[in-house]
Amino acid sequence: MYRKILLLGAAMMALSLNAAAQAPSQTQPDKPQTKIETFQARTGTVLIKNYSTIGTVSGLGGSVTVTSFEFVDPQSAKREYGIGVEATESGRLERSARSYVDYDEIDSLLKGIDYVSKIDVTQTKLSNFEAHYRTKGGSRYIRF
Repeated sequence: MYRKILLLGAAMMALSLNAAAQAPSQTQPDKPQTKIETFQARTGTVLIKNYSTIGTVSGLGGSVTVTSFEFVDPQSAKREYGIGVEATESGRLERSARSYVDYDEIDSLLKGIDYVSKIDVTQTKLSNFEAHYRTKGGSRYIRF
């Protein structure tokens, strides 16, 4: 699983650093989109956030950091797991974008990134193409 997560970070860097750090997603930023975001938005209860940085991939345009998360409600013993992906664009105006991926969405995300990374111009008769994959949390992985 660790290797898959590092592959995820590398693929995201290659496919979407500029897309992730550009204009905000069309989803409402205040409304939780994932189980992790919903869990950590709870009020009136103690929540414990456990996390570890899995890896960072850097390139000419910036970096992508992948972090694993476990959120715990100690009163109910309920837990949510997932990863956070933060893309940071370097330069004069350093910008960053963060999104969360629920644990049950990770395999689908890896398959989507793998598929998008293998598409080439021979799969269309037209002169240009784009391939997109979007997570519930709003991360977009695009290949032109």
